[in-house]
Amino acid sequence: MTHILIIGIKPGWFSEAGKKGYNMGESRSQSQVEASVKKLQEDLRSLKNTTVETLQVLPGEDGDWEKLVEALQKRHWDGISFGGGLRRHPDLGDYFTQAIQMAMQENPGAKFLFPLVPDEVYPAIKEYIPQAV
Repeated sequence: MTHILIIGIKPGWFSEAGKKGYNMGESRSQSQVEASVKKLQEDLRSLKNTTVETLQVLPGEDGDWEKLVEALQKRHWDGISFGGGLRRHPDLGDYFTQAIQMAMQENPGAKFLFPLVPDEVYPAIKEYIPQAV
């Protein structure tokens, strides 16, 4: 059995960052994001002998770091995907670095995936964790 953890930012966080003047790069409409997530969910259902879990975090929200640590410690993950929102925002550099360090500590040998958007998750799994496909 292959185990994959997909970690991303809660969607509401992006609009708040944009209101504060942060450049989050090219934005996508809500309908584009929803379509992308729906396609990802369909693609993930096609994986064979693979367990996929997702975790949405809101950095700075009480308890979210603990949820991340708990998820990373839950089992040995064969692959861990860190969404683009965790890397693109200048204020999340320390959070992202700590998350990577924790993932490396808890899951030695895991493949790390770094998609920018949901559309890129499944292709990354196919390329870097081929036993899941």
